Amino acid sequence: MDQQFEKLNGVPAPLVEVKRRKEHTKKIIVKYNDYRTLQETISNYHEMSKGTVLNDGIFISGETGMGKTTLLREYVKNHPPEVLDDRTRVPVLYVTVPVGSSIKALTSKILEGFGDPLFDKGTELNMLSRIYRYIDVCEVELIIFDEFQHLIDSDTQHVLNKVSNWMKTFIETIERPVILCGMPESVDVFAHNPQLDRRFCHRFPLTGFQFDTRESQREFRSFLKNIDGKLPFVERANLADPEFSSRLFYASLGVPFYIMKILEEATEYAARSGMDQLTMDCFSRAFDTIRRSRRPCVTNPFCDNFNLVEAFDRESKESKNLLSKTKKKRKT
Repeated sequence: MDQQFEKLNGVPAPLVEVKRRKEHTKKIIVKYNDYRTLQETISNYHEMSKGTVLNDGIFISGETGMGKTTLLREYVKNHPPEVLDDRTRVPVLYVTVPVGSSIKALTSKILEGFGDPLFDKGTELNMLSRIYRYIDVCEVELIIFDEFQHLIDSDTQHVLNKVSNWMKTFIETIERPVILCGMPESVDVFAHNPQLDRRFCHRFPLTGFQFDTRESQREFRSFLKNIDGKLPFVERANLADPEFSSRLFYASLGVPFYIMKILEEATEYAARSGMDQLTMDCFSRAFDTIRRSRRPCVTNPFCDNFNLVEAFDRESKESKNLLSKTKKKRKT
């Protein structure tokens, strides 16, 4: 992240430089309070679990865009595999549950993570046996299952029971700590197995920023200020300005992913235009390139005379009218 960016002085940057600046913005990670707290929790959990036979689990939940995967991948990056003479030591095994997954597809994915050349071959029982062997040989200390909701997308009683029983047995057998991470609805799996429910009594929701109190506004502006100092331009954009931060909050609803997405697009436009600072016009154009199906009535906040309360009121009224029209069309 420690890169130098020269003044453009109104001269459009060449494509390679535009890409370099946009990629720089994509890689910006600012550890806001919840992010930092959860990162420390995982680290403490990892260390305290070493040598413990009966490990409790951690369940991390959050809507899309809250930074769950970014946080976990950063933790894995800080605990990389270690190639030894006779084996590869894997302190933290990170597994992304495939979309529309089954138990067998998950076991295959775990074997693939270990580099097993026959990761998709064998019966479910045989594949599990190989996983247990790898966990011991590779000295795995912690296992992380990300996108856990993919394993229970079909939320029938049968699927939930099967997944909860499999996970309970798996944890008991490996005797290692496990972190499950997914959308909030993933919590349904615990209701189908009291023993698994007790194993994952530590649950941490990762939420976005709020803007309804002075304290929450200060936290949001602090987050923006840190980002501002990392942007690939010689001049600050003043993201933490109280009035401008309200615009960014409305545009993103405090979701880190959308904040960064807007900044990525604004960075590209500014670099292509030879600007040395992100301007209101950059943000306006960036916002217009991003569409959110869940907010069909959202208005561009990067314009003149913006008022946060009025913008939310207007969006709410227009959304209700749109919903009413949609219901009438369905009836006819």
